[in-house]
Amino acid sequence: LLAGPLPDVVHLRMADPGTYATAQVALSYGIPLVFTFAPDPHGPIEAAETAGTLDRRTFAAHDAQAALWFRANLVERLAQEARELVLFPRTGLPDELERLTGVDLRSGPPRHTIVAEGIDLNSTERAAADVAVADAPPRVLVDLQNAIRRLPSDRQGLPLVVSAGRLVELKGMARLVKAFAEDPSLSMRANLVLVGGDLDAPTAAEAAELARIQGHLEEHPQLRDRVVLLGQRSHEDVALVLAAARHGWGKTIGPDGSYACASTKEEFGLAIVEALAAGLPATAPLTGGPATYIVPGQTGTLTDTTDTAALATAIGATLDLAAEPATAGRARAIVEDRYTLERRARSLTAVYRVT
Repeated sequence: LLAGPLPDVVHLRMADPGTYATAQVALSYGIPLVFTFAPDPHGPIEAAETAGTLDRRTFAAHDAQAALWFRANLVERLAQEARELVLFPRTGLPDELERLTGVDLRSGPPRHTIVAEGIDLNSTERAAADVAVADAPPRVLVDLQNAIRRLPSDRQGLPLVVSAGRLVELKGMARLVKAFAEDPSLSMRANLVLVGGDLDAPTAAEAAELARIQGHLEEHPQLRDRVVLLGQRSHEDVALVLAAARHGWGKTIGPDGSYACASTKEEFGLAIVEALAAGLPATAPLTGGPATYIVPGQTGTLTDTTDTAALATAIGATLDLAAEPATAGRARAIVEDRYTLERRARSLTAVYRVT
């Protein structure tokens, strides 16, 4: 910060040590802070307590892995120190924030503005165009095609259920595998493609989630013919996989696939919005941001993602939606109307100007 002219404002949004350090420097030099305020890790803590996986006895182990105490305190502190808060759109937001964090937005400062995330639709359009070209296919599509070709012949040409994100328990990749295991009819309709995580040199959290996935595969050997792990890929690669799931690709990938997010909760769910932009209906958690843009029965299905039976049923319903001709247009229209990068930029510019 001191290497050049001081910035007019610093916008922080992650509850991590970098945010803590930057906030201290900005405050010491009188630089106004904007903070994207969300109940994280408060929401996941509550969900884990409700599920019975987190209590006084197990908290230390969870805290050692996810820094729950540090992150919760940092979020609450910055909510008070920031000049302005940026909030994700969601239903019942003021009540939820007060219940989980103790911050009452209705009692006065700091100022707060609801700003939705935004995506670059040009990236989505480029991916769709690249998928439509037969010659010189992108590497990720070749990798995906080769992985599916290794599956039995009756798995060729099926639609894809895609999920992309960090390979950690919170994001629920292992729950998706379990959902496919528990619902044979679902696993016969589509192949599951998981994008994310370093498969060769996983972190401790990734290794733990891979172990959970491996456990499901060992318990249900038939799943090895229905699940593809693509590992960590670039943003451009994910867009190509989504486009292939929407339009199909060659003889190995059928059209009219869907997206699935099995996170315990999503504060907003940018990856889900990117799937909608590609024309894919999505299965998403009931809690958090997705309920503000997933229209059940039209652009996707909301479900309790901690219940694998409910998750499997929801994915099946979303695949039914994907087969309806009007679904892709409805999904993309929501993004074009409310969640473009340009719209987000205008909203944030207004926040910075009054800070």
